[in-house]
Amino acid sequence: MKPARKSAKRGTQSSAGSIDQRVVKAIAHPLRHQILTALNEEVLSPNQLSQRLGERLGNVSYHVRFLADLEAIELVDTQPRRGAVEHFYRATQEAWFATADWNELPVSTRRGIFGGHLKRIWADVSGAADTGGFDDAKAHVSYTPVELDEAGFAEVAKLLDSTVERVLAIHAESAARVKKAGGERRSTEVVVMHFDRAPAKPAAKKRGKS
Repeated sequence: MKPARKSAKRGTQSSAGSIDQRVVKAIAHPLRHQILTALNEEVLSPNQLSQRLGERLGNVSYHVRFLADLEAIELVDTQPRRGAVEHFYRATQEAWFATADWNELPVSTRRGIFGGHLKRIWADVSGAADTGGFDDAKAHVSYTPVELDEAGFAEVAKLLDSTVERVLAIHAESAARVKKAGGERRSTEVVVMHFDRAPAKPAAKKRGKS
C-alpha cells in the first residue's frame, strides 16, 4: 500500500502523464512527508506542526518553507502571537500515488516514507493499547502469514487498495450522517500492511562431542 492521507486515493501526475516531480521533492525527506500529510488533514502552523511531530521548530519551519516554495502547500491565514505573527498552511498536493507513480520513486525515498508512517503507527497503537482503544469487541487485530507467488502478491496488493478505498468511502458516508443528523463521532484508525517477511535465521548448530 502507498501512504495516503485521509481522503480518496488520487495519483498526482503532471500533464505529460508522469509523476509530478514537485511531489517527489516534497516527500524526499521523511519530515517533509510527515508535514505534507499533516497539512492534508488540517490547517496548521509550523509551531503546531513542531509540537505534533516532536521536531524542533527551526527544523520544521525550514521544511515548511521548502514545501511552500514547491507550491505543495500554501499560506491561508496569519495571526498575531506575542509580538510575532503565526503563519497557517494547508496542503495543495497529496502525498498519495497511483501504483505506477509509486514505483517511480527511489527505494530510499519509499523507505523513508514508510519509516515515518511506521513510527506514527507504533505510537498510535501503543497509545490506544494503554487507553482501552482495543476494548470494543468490534476492534480488529490480525496476523496472517501467507506464501504467495508474484501473481498472488499483486492480487493481494490490489485487494488491499480496494479495501482502503472502501474504508475512505465509509469515512465520507459517516461524516455526512453526522453533519445531517448529529450523533457521536469515534476517532478510529485503520492500519493495513503487506510486506516481505525477513528471512528466517538459520538454527544454531549444536556442538557435539568430538
